[in-house]
Amino acid sequence: MGASKNISLTQAVRRRLAGRGWLFRQPEAFRALILDNCLPITLEPGESAIHLGDEPGGLYGLIEGWLDVLISPGALEPMLVPVATTGWWFGDSALLTQSPKRGAHVART
Repeated sequence: MGASKNISLTQAVRRRLAGRGWLFRQPEAFRALILDNCLPITLEPGESAIHLGDEPGGLYGLIEGWLDVLISPGALEPMLVPVATTGWWFGDSALLTQSPKRGAHVART
């Protein structure tokens, strides 16, 4: 997973991330604060943005491409749930509950 430090999001990317999902329904100042603090990363197919059991923290927005979303509710084996695309935000439940991540987000494209 490659991080691009000190690179701000282009206006087109900011519009893409702010125009869908939960962020779209937030006040403009809050949307700007979130987007101002984003660091773009690139994943190759098969790479994970987050892994099951990772420590809490991090909020991610999908700029483009597709992610397979795997969850592990409790003692059950991980299962594939939605396939995510542009505008999908994830990482927030572990961030809010301060518990280990119960999902994995793996790049499909």
